[in-house]
Amino acid sequence: MSQSPLSTTQQITSEFHSPSIAERTIFSGLFDTSRICIFGCALFLIIYGSKRSLSVDSLFTDSKDEKNKEGKGSHTIELSHAIFLPIGASLSLLTMFLFFNVFQFFFIISTTVLSVLSFSFLLLQVCEKCFNFCNIDGNSKISMRYCNDYTRNECLSLLVSTIIVSVWIFTGHWILMDAIGCALCVTMLSYIRLPNLKVATLLLVGLLVYDVFWVFLSEYIFNDNVMLRVATRPAYNPMNYVAKKLNIHEKVPVPKNLSLPGKLMFPSSRYPNRFGMLGLGDIVLPGLLISFILRFEKSNTKLKSSQGAMTGYYNMSVITYFIGLLIATTMSEMFQAAQPALLYLVPCILIPLIIQAYRKGDLSAMWNYDAGENSKEEQLIV
Repeated sequence: MSQSPLSTTQQITSEFHSPSIAERTIFSGLFDTSRICIFGCALFLIIYGSKRSLSVDSLFTDSKDEKNKEGKGSHTIELSHAIFLPIGASLSLLTMFLFFNVFQFFFIISTTVLSVLSFSFLLLQVCEKCFNFCNIDGNSKISMRYCNDYTRNECLSLLVSTIIVSVWIFTGHWILMDAIGCALCVTMLSYIRLPNLKVATLLLVGLLVYDVFWVFLSEYIFNDNVMLRVATRPAYNPMNYVAKKLNIHEKVPVPKNLSLPGKLMFPSSRYPNRFGMLGLGDIVLPGLLISFILRFEKSNTKLKSSQGAMTGYYNMSVITYFIGLLIATTMSEMFQAAQPALLYLVPCILIPLIIQAYRKGDLSAMWNYDAGENSKEEQLIV
């Protein structure tokens, strides 16, 4: 499974292979430990990721290094990207479905690299606090002979993340896979931007259609649920091959296959060896919209401090996201099948947001929001 930003977004709510429908109820299913963990983890990642995106913005806005401003920073999804992204995601998903065995070595290598970089970003603030606690200047740079110089914070976070990802490769444990998935979510929410509500609506509606097609309709064409197959298919672990070649596979047991971190998995308390799943896309895609709403509120709070700030949208969107996730889980329990979560998440977030913005008179500003223009106005106010 490729781990590019869209490839990691396998929109699967959760699936349990239960013994019989009579043995379980929707109510008890909602309170299974796997469901509770998924709800809590998804909400935490969206809240933390959106807050972290603000710190990334301020980091590059306040930077005095012009090269740092121009060479790094966030990536904004433009209108043309939003139009073609569902098509590109479909081609990527279909490629993984048809040629997974051919490209699985590439998938695992790219996943490993992205995992190390994402985990390094996630741990960066932790390393900063550790150095500060030890009264060590973590921002001092270490000279590198053949590459750019990096700070002690960056070097330590990279080292720790490399160790964690290596342990995951050698053990394949689901907790480490979930940790890597969380790091991928936070990194994408921190560095990817939706510029306004118009692009967000176009992107989310397009990906809703993509989600519904590949979960519900692909089985009629390919005789298989393409989304579910790609999301749950493990990749061959190259370290298992190395262990066999070195004749140490008996002393050092390395899992033959690895479940790639395109989803969060939590064990069920009702059924041993069963896991509930939530695709990273069901966190990242709504999270990008919620992150935009937070930036919109913060920007307009400065511009409208004398008139009353545009507030309330962020909190409302977090609540409606939870409601959408709850509905998706209920439908999954009711029909005993994987559901396209965006089918429930997108309307639950977008419809109340648009109605509330229209009632408050903020819809036009939110629909055509321009961060660049707003930042210039903020500078004039200051």
